[in-house]
Amino acid sequence: MSTGTLAPLPSNTTSSSKTYHLDDIENLFTTLRSHPGVQDIADIVDENKKLRAGYSDLECDNEHTLNQVARLQTSLDAARKESKDVLTRLQAALKEKQTLNSQYSEVQRKLSDNEKNLGEERSKMEQQIEAVKQELNHERAELQRLSAFSTNLVPITENYKQISSIMDSIRTSALKLAETYLCDDIPLNGVNWALIKNHTALGGADRIFPLPVSNSSIAKHMRVAAFLAILGHEMRNHLFQPVYLLRNSSELNSFLDHLAEENEEAEAHLRSVLLRAVAELKPLSDSVSAECVQTVINNVASCVKSLVLEAKRQPFESELKVYCAKARQEWGYIQKLERRVEFEISPDDGDLKDRKCWLQLTTKASSSPMISPSRGHANGGTKNASSGPKRDKGGASAGAVSPPQSPIEVASFLDVVVVWPAATAERKDDTAILSLGYFLTASEIATAMMEQKEQTTSKDQHRAVRDSRRRSRAMSTAGHSSGENGSTASRSGSFLSAQLGNGPKES
Repeated sequence: MSTGTLAPLPSNTTSSSKTYHLDDIENLFTTLRSHPGVQDIADIVDENKKLRAGYSDLECDNEHTLNQVARLQTSLDAARKESKDVLTRLQAALKEKQTLNSQYSEVQRKLSDNEKNLGEERSKMEQQIEAVKQELNHERAELQRLSAFSTNLVPITENYKQISSIMDSIRTSALKLAETYLCDDIPLNGVNWALIKNHTALGGADRIFPLPVSNSSIAKHMRVAAFLAILGHEMRNHLFQPVYLLRNSSELNSFLDHLAEENEEAEAHLRSVLLRAVAELKPLSDSVSAECVQTVINNVASCVKSLVLEAKRQPFESELKVYCAKARQEWGYIQKLERRVEFEISPDDGDLKDRKCWLQLTTKASSSPMISPSRGHANGGTKNASSGPKRDKGGASAGAVSPPQSPIEVASFLDVVVVWPAATAERKDDTAILSLGYFLTASEIATAMMEQKEQTTSKDQHRAVRDSRRRSRAMSTAGHSSGENGSTASRSGSFLSAQLGNGPKES
């Protein structure tokens, strides 16, 4: 930049006295501005301003840069620290990797050994499996061969309704048969009462089974009950058998009973084998079962046919045969049950109160009004028995007995009587009720006993009167014989002739 020499200003020694004009001042500045030196100075000033502005900007940039450097240094320190930590972790990871590599190598070695051992074991196992398959096939063939010697038994749970229907049908059909033929008025003098009462189902010290000799409703009800008891007894002993293999199977049945108590599965299996044997020997088993049916028919008919009107005896025996044959056919399904069927005839008092297995026997006769025991029942008569026993001439009672107790009082000393068994299939922890049984109440038995007792009392009274009359006749005959000897023989002869001439008198 060139520097010029300023022209000296004119000396104004007398400035105080001079007056300066504005034009002169303006001209002065104009001259100064136009002077090259001033121009250079102005340029320097402008450049200096620019430099100062640039310096200020540089200072700001420098401060910003320093701040950024400080931040970068902090970040760098943090990065270095993190790098150090990462390096530490990396070294630990490398060390762990080495350990894992070592473990992996060991595992690989063991795996290789195990695979080798597994191959050997697999080979041995395949050989064993093959041997077991051969043995299993042999056992299966043997089992199939043995299964041909047994019968598949029927499970109760899946067939309970059908089983109950069969057993209930056998029970209700027996009751229907009894009501059809044993509720008529019959001639009482033609009944073999002793044969009926002595039957095992009715006799014995453990049960009281009165059979009034009359045609009253309670007598008919007891006749129906007696028939059911006898029929049920005969069917249990002869028809309801596990198998029809032997004509006398009591010992076999006893053995099966004992075996079932010890081992139910063994008993069921043995029974299935016996049933298969029965199927193989069908002609023999059919013959045995036919004999069993005929035995039931003969025993029942011979015992109770006198309780049936003579005109109905032939249809009764025919229907009894049909009933027994049908029961035998239906029992063939029951024989194949997996559980052994039991028949209950001696229940506990609690069982009868719960009524789980039992039904009170109701018949057409029991639905009729019961005749009071205080009235006569023989031959269905209505003679009044309240007149008491006849007295002889001396006023003494002939054959006097104490009046009978009331049925209510008698019933308090009696138990119910089962006349048809309940059918159950029992296991150790389970009892399946297949069919309910019938029983007579203590009140019904007491009513029948009172009627029977009254009949006995009436017979004793008639016997006493008859004996009294005979004694009177004997005394009269003795009085005549003590008179004249000549007339005694003639009177005696005429008396005997009169007796013989008139025929035998009915007692």
